[in-house]
Amino acid sequence: MHNVDVIVLGGGISGSCIAKALAEKQWETALIDRRNFPRHKVCGEFLSPEAQSTLHALGLTETVVSLHPARIERAKLIFEQGGEIELPIPGAAWGLSRYMMDEALHTAAIQTGAQLHLSTTVTGIEQHGKGYTVRARQGTDAKLFRARAVITAWGANSRMANAEHRPDAAASCQQAYIGVKTHYAGLKMEPVIEMYFFQGGYLGLCPVEDGSVNAAALLNRSEFMKAGKSVLSILEAAIQRNRRLAERLATAVPVHDTQAAIAPVYLQQKPTPWNGNNAIRKRFGRNSPAL
Repeated sequence: MHNVDVIVLGGGISGSCIAKALAEKQWETALIDRRNFPRHKVCGEFLSPEAQSTLHALGLTETVVSLHPARIERAKLIFEQGGEIELPIPGAAWGLSRYMMDEALHTAAIQTGAQLHLSTTVTGIEQHGKGYTVRARQGTDAKLFRARAVITAWGANSRMANAEHRPDAAASCQQAYIGVKTHYAGLKMEPVIEMYFFQGGYLGLCPVEDGSVNAAALLNRSEFMKAGKSVLSILEAAIQRNRRLAERLATAVPVHDTQAAIAPVYLQQKPTPWNGNNAIRKRFGRNSPAL
């Protein structure tokens, strides 16, 4: 049994930052994620000047700087037919892998007093007059949390979020995308982020902290369904759609175990508040104790 003030569901960037901020305000905070860390994720490795201002407000600038992020000063746009535009970034951006950043943010949250529960799957939420009871499982061990509030930071593409925001009829009218990424070695990068556009999507190259380069793409799902089941096969199909991109990556070597994917991604999804029992029903089924 864990009695806390607030439970944060989702240990990504937003969940970790929320947990740290609440723990600093003397809230007893539990941060829960169903997966283990550190691990590679598709997005979030380009930190814009605006993102840096948020990190500064949360007291996390030194934490991120200690990871030696790559400095990015310009953005270069390269189009399918070979045209190019280069623009300065209004204030230097950073390139930093999620593998490094997420673990550092977890450590910062723990140091302010938050509890961290990884590889912990939430199996049910009960809402009652004084707050919430969250049931979870870590391996073969059952865990029970009680809190005054629950904050859901599990991402815009969670199964529950999709069910909540996109009724089936509306979903069929929306274009579905997939997000894929890998790191490459053997690629020289100036302090610039390179964005390559082609039929069916785009791919960005962003230098990160260890000298490798993050390649992340957002692709039209229907156009790449036959490209293969692996991240690298899907990326290769995308790379061949822009001649300059194919030339750029001709000698680059994918870094082992840095591949990640997410699907489906819906760009027209409208954010709405988590509305208690309806959300619980869609995530845990009609027999949830909360109902």
